[in-house]
Amino acid sequence: MRSKSRAAWIVLVVLIAVGWSLAGRWRPSAPTGDPMPLRLSLPASQEVQLAVYFTAGNAGAPSIDALLAAARSWVASHAKEPLRASIERQMKEGGLELEVLERDGLPLPFDSVFDSLPDPTRGRKRFAEAGHAVLVQSKGALAPPCAALWAAWGAARGIAEFTGGLIYDPSTFRFAQDGSSTADLPADGGIVITDHIVVPYSSGEDGLSWVTTTGLGKFGLPNLECRGVPPHVTVSIAEVLNTLAHQLVARVLERPAAEERDLVLEDEFTIEGAVFVAANRRVGKRRGATGAALVRIAYTSSEETEPFLTLLPPRGSSAEKGVWLHSVVAALEPREDPVVRPPENDPALAGARKEARSRLPAVKRRFLAGLAPGEALYVKHAFTEDEVVEHMWVAVTSWDGQMVEGTLANDPQDIRTLRGGQAVEIDEAAVDDWLLRRADGTREGGFSAKVLEGDAEDG
Repeated sequence: MRSKSRAAWIVLVVLIAVGWSLAGRWRPSAPTGDPMPLRLSLPASQEVQLAVYFTAGNAGAPSIDALLAAARSWVASHAKEPLRASIERQMKEGGLELEVLERDGLPLPFDSVFDSLPDPTRGRKRFAEAGHAVLVQSKGALAPPCAALWAAWGAARGIAEFTGGLIYDPSTFRFAQDGSSTADLPADGGIVITDHIVVPYSSGEDGLSWVTTTGLGKFGLPNLECRGVPPHVTVSIAEVLNTLAHQLVARVLERPAAEERDLVLEDEFTIEGAVFVAANRRVGKRRGATGAALVRIAYTSSEETEPFLTLLPPRGSSAEKGVWLHSVVAALEPREDPVVRPPENDPALAGARKEARSRLPAVKRRFLAGLAPGEALYVKHAFTEDEVVEHMWVAVTSWDGQMVEGTLANDPQDIRTLRGGQAVEIDEAAVDDWLLRRADGTREGGFSAKVLEGDAEDG
């Protein structure tokens, strides 16, 4: 909500670590830069690793035979044909391996991982009480119906049900939710990408985000990344990466033959709004169903991090990075951004500004101390051009002394020298309002917005 006058898991925490190794996952067969087409060499097979942490009874840890029996029984009850036959063949032919270890025999999950559980305290307690772990490893053809993947999950769920354990996916740094052990597997082995990858992000010293995927290795692919993402579009760009992951995995699984090791891609992709909606499970919300955005991916690597497929502007784009990312989100996720024209010297707005200004020093201290993961701070400022004044929100990236830097979170209507996503700098003395958005979607502040939203409803 902005005004003009005539003077007018998500708790998402980035986990900078390497999961358990999947040797030979993939390698590039083209040099870095802007190759067209982009050629990726896929692994010979799909490899999946999961762990089930559990507390052994007085009789000690169950035998491998007992665990395999629990896995087979679960698959028989929760996998329908034709997937069931593929999983049973995978198990029978030695594509599934189980190993019982002491809990500390595996790399321990980060403590922050438990925050994605509905009851983090209970999850931490169950993990602390667990003395053992079952390492589930499955290897098979990287082709539909992904029998290796579903055999691993079927076995892990059966073992978790049998032992009362916790399932952990090291490729996504994520525990399975309670109750997942009772959920049936898809009969056709279809992949819903949000079930198999996570898209965490972190904020750097410049206030901009680094957004990555985790978990694409199980499909033989490098993870995706996007750097320098403004706070106001971070969550949406995470969904863009999720959509690209959906499209890339589909391309892997649509190869004419599993023996084809090279995946050849055009490095520019058109993301359709309908695909964006479906990949992020927004079907029925009618958001972004008609838009489209052109993006480019490039293979990048460094000695400090694992290689990535990096999201970049398409060739020929000269827009500032933030402006381009803002335009991608605007195309895929159109939103109503009503313009309200309040009367001059509106007393309600004056009161809102006074309230916001009185609390601004405390908000500044909170920002400088560091916001919680997933939080973003916005300030409202009256931008001017000639005789036109347009009040718009800025997503704050830094606050140095009196100066606030950030990216414009609105699309200007009258001021033609500014664009949504553009980097701007304002004096804190000229801040009219502030708004803190939390990771769960709730907000604090936004005093003028409350007044203007009331005016919009009355109108």
